[in-house]
Amino acid sequence: MDPDPLMAIAPCASMTFEEFWSENYVILARRAGYLGAAPGDVEDVVQEAMCDVYRGWQDIVDPLAYAMTALRSHVVRRNTRERRKATTALESAPEPRAHEGAEPERLVEWADPERVERLLSRLTADQRAVMTEIVREQSTAEIAVHLGKSHEAVRKLLERARRRLRQAVAEEASGSVWNPHAGTGGKEDRDLRR
Repeated sequence: MDPDPLMAIAPCASMTFEEFWSENYVILARRAGYLGAAPGDVEDVVQEAMCDVYRGWQDIVDPLAYAMTALRSHVVRRNTRERRKATTALESAPEPRAHEGAEPERLVEWADPERVERLLSRLTADQRAVMTEIVREQSTAEIAVHLGKSHEAVRKLLERARRRLRQAVAEEASGSVWNPHAGTGGKEDRDLRR
């Protein structure tokens, strides 16, 4: 009867592979996480490294060092494979299409600085300041700090600015003329002082 390979003794370690597994599994799992293995891949890369150790168990002088090296290789290989998959998925993704109702010549109109200035002139000073910060890709929290207003005030200014701009674009498209004194009135046109 052949001896159980799990009970084989490494030449210098004086322990069985089974003992090595139970003593070092947690150490290798932590190391895999440290090396950058995804949480779902930790168990797999540790098992792959342990399989490498098992295959060479009789010839390995320092099983833990060998397992650490094998583990690093498996983590790198797996991460490289995942990056390639992600890159391939991005490359095969369809190009974004313009909105079906949008005409290319209409999209070019937005590059007209005079038109943009004309539309922005429909906003209050605070609304223009908020929109300027939004174009600079600032968050509402950052805008609130920069303008010295509450987060809620910035959110309302942004909401009102967007509403006015939509209305201005719609009026422009229909050919109606904007009357600067015919605002919606009341709280809607007052600056928020908070």
